[in-house]
Amino acid sequence: MYGPTEATIACLAQRYVPDEPVVTKERGIIAIGKPFAGTNAAIVDPSNTFLAAGERGELALSGGQISSGYLNDAKKTAARFPVVTGEVWYLTGDFAYMDESGLFHHLGRTDHQVKVLGNRVELEEIESYLRLICKTESVAAVAWPVVDGSAQGIVAFVSGCNSSVALIREDMSRCVPKYMVPGKIFVLESLPLTFSGKVDRNALQQRLVGN
Repeated sequence: MYGPTEATIACLAQRYVPDEPVVTKERGIIAIGKPFAGTNAAIVDPSNTFLAAGERGELALSGGQISSGYLNDAKKTAARFPVVTGEVWYLTGDFAYMDESGLFHHLGRTDHQVKVLGNRVELEEIESYLRLICKTESVAAVAWPVVDGSAQGIVAFVSGCNSSVALIREDMSRCVPKYMVPGKIFVLESLPLTFSGKVDRNALQQRLVGN
């Protein structure tokens, strides 16, 4: 199941069949499925124009499960809950696409897309390869250093991995273009987490300040 808090936690679903899983091939994960009855899902571009099947953009939701906005924050509400074609939609901040069958595929967070040396990079794609290579879920990739608003490279953090840094980089170089291979890889005892249990990327970036 998929869904943000602003859409009552779960609003799309995909039945998992072990022998025939419906996979999002770009990330090697199960597709997030189709919307529940009464909920609408669509892919939009930065101007909130609906995109056709196969086109990548931001996942937007509308319908009875959608929140009315953020308490005492009219500015954020207006930004994340725009009215499109006469209906209120919630912009999830998730990068996705819908295939020809109407099935939605999650590609990561829009705020985890960065430009590295002029190339668009999805940090979660790098992390998916790190998980496979390191055989651990405790991985993170951050764009670093950032000079004049442009990232110069990628730094990775892993925990619970038995492979050497050299082997990780060697395996990564077989999977992704050179600009996506982490220039530095730090092996930590554990990764810092936010209050909600997600990897704290800001804390990891702070570790790099001065390095």
